[in-house]
Amino acid sequence: MSRATIDVLPDAVLTRILEISGFEQGPRVSLVSKRWRSLFFDSTQLWHSVRIAPPKNCSSPQNRSAAKGLEWLAAVLRRVSSLVSTASLELDSWVIYPNGSSFWEGEATLLRALPPGLQELSLCCDVYTEGGEPPLPPLPPQPTALHLGLWPLRQQAATWLAQLPRLEALSWRCNSIDVFPRLRTLSHLTRLTSLELALIGDLPGRRSRFLQGLAKLIKALPSALRELTLSGSGQVQRGAELPLPPLPPHLTRLCLGDVLPQPQAAAWLAQLPRLEVFSWQTDTSRQASALANLTSLTALELQLDVVRAGHHLQNAAAAIASLTRLRCLRCEARAMPAELAAAAARLPQLTFLELGGLSAGPPLAPLAALAQLRHLRLRVRLGDGDAAPQALPLPSAFAELCSFSFAAGGQDGVAAGPDQPLLELAGARLSSCNWRGEGQGSLVITGLAGLSSFAQLLGALCRPAGDAPLRRLHLTCCELPAGAMEGCPPLPHLTWLHLERCTSGGGTPLSGDAVGSLLRAAPRLATVCLSSCCDGALPDALTASRGLRLLELTLNRLTDLPPGPWLADLRHLSLSFNAFTRLPAGLASAYALEALQLTGNGALDLGPEDADLLAKLKALTDVTFVGRWVGSAFRERLAAVAPWIGLSAPAERAPCRPMPVACWSSTHQW
Repeated sequence: MSRATIDVLPDAVLTRILEISGFEQGPRVSLVSKRWRSLFFDSTQLWHSVRIAPPKNCSSPQNRSAAKGLEWLAAVLRRVSSLVSTASLELDSWVIYPNGSSFWEGEATLLRALPPGLQELSLCCDVYTEGGEPPLPPLPPQPTALHLGLWPLRQQAATWLAQLPRLEALSWRCNSIDVFPRLRTLSHLTRLTSLELALIGDLPGRRSRFLQGLAKLIKALPSALRELTLSGSGQVQRGAELPLPPLPPHLTRLCLGDVLPQPQAAAWLAQLPRLEVFSWQTDTSRQASALANLTSLTALELQLDVVRAGHHLQNAAAAIASLTRLRCLRCEARAMPAELAAAAARLPQLTFLELGGLSAGPPLAPLAALAQLRHLRLRVRLGDGDAAPQALPLPSAFAELCSFSFAAGGQDGVAAGPDQPLLELAGARLSSCNWRGEGQGSLVITGLAGLSSFAQLLGALCRPAGDAPLRRLHLTCCELPAGAMEGCPPLPHLTWLHLERCTSGGGTPLSGDAVGSLLRAAPRLATVCLSSCCDGALPDALTASRGLRLLELTLNRLTDLPPGPWLADLRHLSLSFNAFTRLPAGLASAYALEALQLTGNGALDLGPEDADLLAKLKALTDVTFVGRWVGSAFRERLAAVAPWIGLSAPAERAPCRPMPVACWSSTHQW
């Protein structure tokens, strides 16, 4: 009977394997055989989109090997030119070249190798060159989208734009207002429908020059333009206003950063009746009443740096409330007034709502009247004088809500710590809460305090007929009294439970009864993480559980691990940062264990007998013991009795630095 090998698989199956394994494995795969090399370079899925990021100084004359690498990349591009439709070329970053040509010669090699049928091209370069601009080869004539990230050769870019008649989308991040004269060729791009221009850096003292250049740019905009984004990282200095020409009347998307005169931006809004998406960063609410002219608006994003009280704010809230077709609303302010929150509650078509900077006091319960709302984000900013927590609307009161995020912060906007329960929900206080539905079923709660009934809290957070049952539960710095955890509702779909720095209240360690209530309610648990929750002893409900695949027991001051069938199904076990002085004999029960972590146990001294214990675990392939030296006696014995086990641990004696329990949290993902 002949044995089948991978060589008998058809090319289509092998190609699919290469696509699933990812592009990163390509260089190794191409060395297997001529057949595999041919399959790798003929895969449309692998070469549909290409990103090339040469190493620093790759074009330097002193780096001959890197220069050969550029030539190899160019040869690869020419070979797969018929397959590539999207290319991204990220050139060297923040390097000064006295002779610009020494750098650009290598980059020109790559530009010449770009496929002629390229549809989308991204060029990013932070290189500074002294002297004039070096000549570069023309780009392929077919691209419909061009993205320039901090491109220093502004004249070269203007030349390219004149050679791309089919261009439909252009984005350019530039650190100089000298870019405006280079964009006069935009009027020749009759197919251009999307333009994004971002000015990086402050523009003090150049207001007049900036506005003059912007006026010329607007006059050059093609009539087919539908989407326009003007943004910057710094304001232009206030001064005399310069009238700007009107925008193309058929715009459907407009994004304005804080680089324009506010009256001019408001005047534009009165001229754009077809606008559907609008984003505006402004430092006053005086002009916000112009939003009422946007009757076709479906998405609105406002960033209000300063909100002044008075009739201007009331007019702005009334203007937002009049946008009855609005489906997405994002609003961020230093101190969100109650009027804006109330205006959002009067938009029946909303499916996405994000309000940041809410101050204490505005009632949020009316938001539950939004029957079509699916995504809700609320960030509350409370001052030092706000003693009472901000009451939140009950997620269970929304008919269609499938994700929400509640968070609190101080006056400076910094998120509240887990010891600052500034929000109130279902009779309990907390600092943040997040739910992701739509097939995920993930709930994260931080800083929970004053809990009277965990069942009541879950009922307020999760709708019984929700789109996704609870599958993942993460509780951080939460007070979980045993009495409040009694009567925990059944969680038949919960497979992942993470408790980190949770207590029973008053600084006492988390009780076993509280953990047991969760474990008994979730019979399908496969992953359990208990970090800084158990003070030297594991809950009885944990040692009586079955079916666990991953168990993380970090920072619990454990000295032993009880044996039993509860370890039989484990594949991954972390005992890091505990107080073990010897390898626990209970590990012999984990005969299916594949990975074991012992990092941070400074008093643990492994000997030959520990190697014999690990040899009983036939499935174990990886043992990690970072931060503690391992003697030669253990290493030699492990190599003799269990050569299949890989050991990651220092061989020389090194000082162990124990990590403080209160400052460490586990973020390792198996």
